[in-house]
Amino acid sequence: MKIYLAGALFNVAEREYAQKIVEHLENKGLNVYWPWRDAGDKELKALYRNRMEKVNDEIVKNNLFAIKKADLIIAILKGSEVESGTSMEIGYSYALGKKILGLRTDFRTQGKDIGPLNIMISRSLDKLFSSEESLISGAKFWI
Repeated sequence: MKIYLAGALFNVAEREYAQKIVEHLENKGLNVYWPWRDAGDKELKALYRNRMEKVNDEIVKNNLFAIKKADLIIAILKGSEVESGTSMEIGYSYALGKKILGLRTDFRTQGKDIGPLNIMISRSLDKLFSSEESLISGAKFWI
C-alpha cells in the first residue's frame, strides 16, 4: 500500500513538520511517497545538468505518477489558505477517484457556513483530521 503525502515544503518548519508525519506513518509500516524526498531532485539536476526547466518538468511527472500509483493521499493543510501545489495535488487526486485525508491543525475557519477550508478542498476530502495522532491512527483504516 502506498501513501502520497502532499503539503507545502517551502521552509524549514514545513519540511520538518512533514518529515515528522512521514516518520510516524512509516513507523506504522506504511509506504510513503514524499515529494521532498522522493521526486528525485538531486538525480534529475545531475542528469539534466541543472537545466531547471527540464528538471521541474520531470519532478511534476514523477509526482503525478506517484499520485496515480498511490492508494491513499494525505494532505497537510496548513495556514489560512491551502498551499497552491497541495491544492493541485488534491484536485488531481480527486479527479482520479483517490481516497484523500486532510490534516488541519489550524483553528481558523472560512466562516460558519463554510467551515475550516475552502469548499472545493473540503468537499474533495474523505476525512479531515485535526491532530497528527488521529490522522496516523486513522490512516490504516482508509487503505
